[in-house]
Amino acid sequence: MARRNIDLSILGDDLKLDNAVSTTETKESVVISQKETTSKENSNFMSLIFPESLVKRIIASELHNEETIQDAISALLKIGQESEAVFAPKTLEMSKGNKLKYSVKIPDGFDAFFADTVKLNMLPNHKSRFVVHLLDWVLNGCPEMSVEHNVLSEEQMLTEVIRKSVLLISHSTDKKTGKVVNEIGLSNSDYTRLDQKRMVGLTNVVNKLNNSKFGIEIDTKKDLVKIKLEDETEIKSFDKFLSWKAFH
Repeated sequence: MARRNIDLSILGDDLKLDNAVSTTETKESVVISQKETTSKENSNFMSLIFPESLVKRIIASELHNEETIQDAISALLKIGQESEAVFAPKTLEMSKGNKLKYSVKIPDGFDAFFADTVKLNMLPNHKSRFVVHLLDWVLNGCPEMSVEHNVLSEEQMLTEVIRKSVLLISHSTDKKTGKVVNEIGLSNSDYTRLDQKRMVGLTNVVNKLNNSKFGIEIDTKKDLVKIKLEDETEIKSFDKFLSWKAFH
């Protein structure tokens, strides 16, 4: 694909990007293009946060011929959305380092694509992180995403089962994760710091989840999860539960 050249010589060693709003971790940004972004009127724009390292990759990519980083991001999102390969991330962790914020035009149908993907893969409802992972996948050539089977310790396994249980409740009730956690009787920090808890602390979390109104029971003695459906109870081992596509 033919691509317009962007003169980056004015940037020096530190890459500076057009119309970026820096977060507390970011460096001050300067304009690299005089081209104004298109009018936002009647368009679906969203403010999103990106690692600076990813933004550099986007600018250098041959997958677009846009003059602004905002338009380049929109073009790459459309590629990911329309890819024949299935985007199925296992996590939406955000890398550390400098971050840049942009107001980006979201392609038509993207919100539905986002909602379907996070629900199918039991992911947090976090659009910035989702977009970052999608862009990274597109820049890597939209590879087929293989299923990885990592060996987990007993505590790690229970932590993942708790997380998926909360996300299952969140997606099935259309409630935000934080609200579900609070209704179970946990604080937000209880949930975000599951990795730091020992088995005793995780068991306390399980007891509160089991005593909640949401119809999921975790049996730590038999390593089973019981999910109460409308007219039956489905029982899955921890391994089967973690690989289960509940909304497929």
